[in-house]
Parts: sequence; structure tokens; C-alpha cells
Amino acid sequence: MPDGKDCSDGYVPAPRTGPSPFGVVDPNVKASLPEGSKVANIIPHGCSFWTQTAQLETTLPDGTAKSYFLKVAEGENGRGMIRGEFEGVSLLYFMTPDFAPRPHAWGTYQGLPQFHFFLCDFHDMTEELPEIESFTSAVARLHKASLPFSPGKYGFSVSTHMGFIAQDNSWCSTWEDFFRQSMVRMLAREQNVHGPWPKLDELCEQLYDKVIRRLLRPLTVLNHW
Repeated sequence: MPDGKDCSDGYVPAPRTGPSPFGVVDPNVKASLPEGSKVANIIPHGCSFWTQTAQLETTLPDGTAKSYFLKVAEGENGRGMIRGEFEGVSLLYFMTPDFAPRPHAWGTYQGLPQFHFFLCDFHDMTEELPEIESFTSAVARLHKASLPFSPGKYGFSVSTHMGFIAQDNSWCSTWEDFFRQSMVRMLAREQNVHGPWPKLDELCEQLYDKVIRRLLRPLTVLNHW
């Protein structure tokens, strides 16, 4: 199997053990392609701490070459990561199709059921910063377009992940409450992993009761739900 392309920052993932999700193209991935498509090649592409990624090269029924981005995660937590990404990107693409890659499918491998996959259009990324006015305008369009899909609150219908850590996306009435619940979850996990630290507990109380309140509560008056 070809070597994956190096990351621009010099990071090289640690060697992985176990079966490769890219040795062959899984039947469930093939079934997600347009009917009549032919797989030409699968090439590991990019690098990630928590997932494995590849460029899937195909030929469409009309003879057109078409590349897809294939992301694979392992285990039950990996399944949640993949589902959350698919649901999130699907909504982003529906609202602002010029601002996100087109998602096609997510699911579980047939041959290696410990693997779960996300399939979307392939875009060759660049390291250049976007033009500031067009980028911020696109972000504003995205937020405005999202209003009809919200029950008048902040959150999301499924859990998404930051890395391999599931986020608490429960609906909240204010941005302050939503941000606070996310920080509580993250810092509680930090304590569970590394053990209690009185100094951190003291800082957390100040963060929750003073910093977040002072910075984010004023934004509530700008709420136009």
C-alpha cells in the first residue's frame, strides 16, 4: 500500500497495529458510491491522531475521474465521531454548499466491523489563509442560515467530537450556558484522567462564575432568536 503523504508541520503518526482499513475498499464503502462507479485506487492521505484518512480515486459511469475523502475511526467512540461529523457536515453543506465538502455517507465496514467510515468529496487543501472579508462573510451567512434549524437555542441534535472527546451539545437557552456546560465537561474529564488538583479547582470556579459570565452574558442582549 502506498505511503501516506507527510503532514506540512512535520508530524508523522505513530505506527499503527492491526488490520489496515485501506488494504481493500470495503463493500459498504463501495455501496456508498454512485451506481456503476469503479474504484481506481485508494491512497492514505494526511495524518491524524484519532482517525485514518485516505483519498479514494474512482471513475464514474460516464468515465469522469472522481476523488473522495475517506475517514475511518475505530471502536464505539469512533462510531460516535464518524456519525457526529457526518451529521454536522451534512447540515453545513445543506445550508452553505460553498463552505463545506459534500458528504455522501457514513457507516460501518462489512469486512472489519470495528471500523466506521465517513465519505465526502475530496478537496486538495492549501496552507494559505482565506481572504478575511469573504471568509467572515461566509461565516455570517452560515450562522444566519442556521436559525431555522434551531429550536431557539444553542446546541446540536447529536454529539460531535473534539479529537476523540465527545462534546455535550445539549440545547441551552443562552450561549453562556452552552459554553459553560462544554467547559465543565472538558475539565471534568481532565480531572478524571489526571486526578484532582486543588489549584485547578480554584481556577475552574473563577472561570465558571466570573470569566464566562462577564465575557458572554452581555452577548445575550444581542440574541435575535
